[in-house]
Amino acid sequence: MNSLSYIILTSGVQIMGLIAFYFVHINYRKRQQLKFTAVVKRIMNVRTKEEFQQIFKRFANNEIRTLSYGQKNELLELADILNNNLI
Repeated sequence: MNSLSYIILTSGVQIMGLIAFYFVHINYRKRQQLKFTAVVKRIMNVRTKEEFQQIFKRFANNEIRTLSYGQKNELLELADILNNNLI
């Protein structure tokens, strides 16, 4: 194996790695957005303060940790509003 074929082979592997990283990153963002939408819909459908606190605590331990910084801030603002306004 000469040096030219080695360079071509390693460049090909690097390009395939970059392409795989791109698609994994796109898929992660889509899942993150879907999760955020599902959490917001579920939180908006609560009727009582106790139900909201139970759901939000469960989400805080599971789903909210994986959201982006902006999504977390938006969700915490929504939680603060609901916590103050629900009976």
